[in-house]
Amino acid sequence: MEFMQTNIVVLKKPVYALNLANLFDKSGNNPYESKKENDDCMFLAPDAHILIVDDNGVNLTVAAGLLKPLQMQVDVAFSGKEALDMINRHKYDLIFMDHMMPELDGVETTRIIRRLHPEYNDVPIIALTANVVSGAKEMFISEGMNDIVAKPIEMKSIVSKLRYWLPENKQIFVGTLIKLDNSADANDFEIPGLDTRYALSLLGTKELYLSVMKDYYRVIDKKVALIRENVDRCDWGNYTIEVHALKSASRQVGAIDLAELAAEMEKAGNARDTELIRRKTPIMLELYMSYKDVMAPFCQAEQENVDKPLSGDDILRGLLKNMSEAMENLDMDEMDRVKQELMSYSYEENREKLVNKLGEAVEDIDVDACEIVVKQLLDIIGEDCNGGTV
Repeated sequence: MEFMQTNIVVLKKPVYALNLANLFDKSGNNPYESKKENDDCMFLAPDAHILIVDDNGVNLTVAAGLLKPLQMQVDVAFSGKEALDMINRHKYDLIFMDHMMPELDGVETTRIIRRLHPEYNDVPIIALTANVVSGAKEMFISEGMNDIVAKPIEMKSIVSKLRYWLPENKQIFVGTLIKLDNSADANDFEIPGLDTRYALSLLGTKELYLSVMKDYYRVIDKKVALIRENVDRCDWGNYTIEVHALKSASRQVGAIDLAELAAEMEKAGNARDTELIRRKTPIMLELYMSYKDVMAPFCQAEQENVDKPLSGDDILRGLLKNMSEAMENLDMDEMDRVKQELMSYSYEENREKLVNKLGEAVEDIDVDACEIVVKQLLDIIGEDCNGGTV
């Protein structure tokens, strides 16, 4: 006689305590249950150290922006490889891990962490994914992750996961959560072609929405060129990763029509439906490019014509030294601060182009590119960051 079990969840070895907690949760006997007592509790976590891994700058801005009010220490990694480098330098209390990334995806990165870093056995790894289908959570758990946060990322969801998984000794409860009323922002802030009301419902504040929009706007040309290149090379794997990222980023800014078209192209990429890809990708990219004009009034520099003081060698050298120190410490906040100071000066033409390139690398959180440009600038001024002669 054969018996069919329909309620089996497969856990790959080794099995960790936090994975078992997910299973206990379904039976009502979760040992972590005390962490879910009241969804309206407000907490701070100034001693918590969090790592967010995602290859998409929009998602990193969203996640870091949503976590900012909790006062926790947040580091970001732009790839699985960079995440592995960073966990060798720091011990994190929790990791948010993007699922679909080029070269080393979130599942592969998690496998390496679980296999080679026993000190992370009981550190929660939470998947960031736009593919929340039936069985997705069980799949991630079987691969060594502990939970999922759906994209587009929403404040309520990501904070709820932190309350549940962050060690209780890292949480300082400060009262009842004040629910943000963004209805006034939503009513007064309308942009043609964008569902700003929906986007604000996810992000909570107009300030964070504008920050996310600027990240989205800044890479439009770059992403369009990359998607076209993937089509020309018949690189359907990376094509699918790129349109997947476009889908979630577009939803995050309220570009719903584009998000739905990108979702269709993601399915076509997974199915290797090249006829549909070649027919509809140009339509998708034309719509994507149309948002440049829509977003430009909110994203372009407000004072492009304001005269800036000319930077001398000493000023530039000092700022490059500060940038190098920030890169060495992987201090993204300090890198951004130095970038802003660099942009407050004007430069001779050959330096201006490199400074702008350095600013773009900082915005892309591309530390390797930053190091290359810093060296090029130092070669021009003839001295290294410590004041010695090159």
